[in-house]
Amino acid sequence: GGSPMFAPAQAYLRCRALAAPAMVLLTTSEGCFRGTANTRTPVAIGLFAGLVNTVLDPFFMFGSLEVGGGGLGLGLGMLGAAAATAVAQWTAALLAVWQVTALARRLEDEAGKQRGGGLTTRGRRRARSADD
Repeated sequence: GGSPMFAPAQAYLRCRALAAPAMVLLTTSEGCFRGTANTRTPVAIGLFAGLVNTVLDPFFMFGSLEVGGGGLGLGLGMLGAAAATAVAQWTAALLAVWQVTALARRLEDEAGKQRGGGLTTRGRRRARSADD
């Protein structure tokens, strides 16, 4: 720990570690989409995360961004970069979970139609008509 960068680097890594579960969710959701031959959704989510990170980085990192004559920014430096990335990754993870949930419901409905009944998205058995 003799380097002047040790403490800021340690703070950066601690903050980034808070987004590790988000990365697990993102990686898992990407696998779900790839399994259904959908590679566009993970790319769109990744681009969205990049956009969120790009917008938040300057605000979190720098102390004064001149906007309309007043200073704006948190001035967190390297820690701000880590926080912006973590927020972007959690935002993307929540979006991915929402999309995977919608995908699962669609797949369940399609499977139910192929079987001529099956479960509804709420887990109840569909009523079979006299034609079934």
